[in-house]
Amino acid sequence: MLSQEDLRKLIVRELDERDRHNKHENLNQMYRFSRIFFPIILVIGSLLFVLVYSGVSLSASHIKDILLTRITYILSIMFFIFSFLGILLILWLRTQLKVLKGKSL
Repeated sequence: MLSQEDLRKLIVRELDERDRHNKHENLNQMYRFSRIFFPIILVIGSLLFVLVYSGVSLSASHIKDILLTRITYILSIMFFIFSFLGILLILWLRTQLKVLKGKSL
């Protein structure tokens, strides 16, 4: 029969293992989502950036078109920043998954 101390250690070990497994699953889901989502954002931002600098929007002479150009320019910069942060997130998630796999082995 197990003593209370041994039983407590066994329960703590089981809970730690379950917590590690849940953390690994959550990181894995975030990694899969970000691998799909952020490249799409990067493509949209690149297309907006090319649209602004191709001269299609910059040749506008009306005030409304100029405002639209500035909004498009700001949006394209925001997309690039968001995509860059997304790439950093993907790299961080990969590192965390490798560290977590190393601990569980």
